[in-house]
Amino acid sequence: MAAAKAQDEFLEDGDVPSAKMLRNAQRSWITYRDQACEAESTMARGGSMQPMIALFCLERLTRTRTEDLRLFGETN
Repeated sequence: MAAAKAQDEFLEDGDVPSAKMLRNAQRSWITYRDQACEAESTMARGGSMQPMIALFCLERLTRTRTEDLRLFGETN
């Protein structure tokens, strides 16, 4: 958020603040992550492995997103 807020000092009239875009993107990503992992877990629907598959998916996608956000913060 600090990197996004730093970009916002160059806003012009009508520009959407970078921090607002990042916050909205993150909220959308959380919804995507949860739904994607729920869908992925259906390969074991009803079985004892279903919750574990969902949790592994959540971890995998969250690690990837964390790296994406780290790069965003370093390059902006």
